[in-house]
Amino acid sequence: MVMPESAKQHALRFAYEFRRSRYPDDMWTDYHLCCQMRLNTMILLKRYASQDQPLGKWKRAPLAQFHYDSERDLWTLSYANTARCWRRYDGTSQSPDLMVLLDEVS
Repeated sequence: MVMPESAKQHALRFAYEFRRSRYPDDMWTDYHLCCQMRLNTMILLKRYASQDQPLGKWKRAPLAQFHYDSERDLWTLSYANTARCWRRYDGTSQSPDLMVLLDEVS
């Protein structure tokens, strides 16, 4: 099921606040946080300048995946393992408050 537009806008606002609080303006030349939204999932990605790539090339690393259950109005946090497969994060339970799950992401 597709995430309602209001939940999507709410999630993007929290992701923006998280990004601004964790990565001050002076770090933006080396790191960027971005998110991708698809259906009922938001993926938080870190983009960073790579020493082994040509100038202007950036690498991406997934930080977290947030799955929205619209029937229960709950978010679930997952992380990417070394093979970049998503696994549910056991450090916290599902939450209606996305910021609680964002706080688990370091």
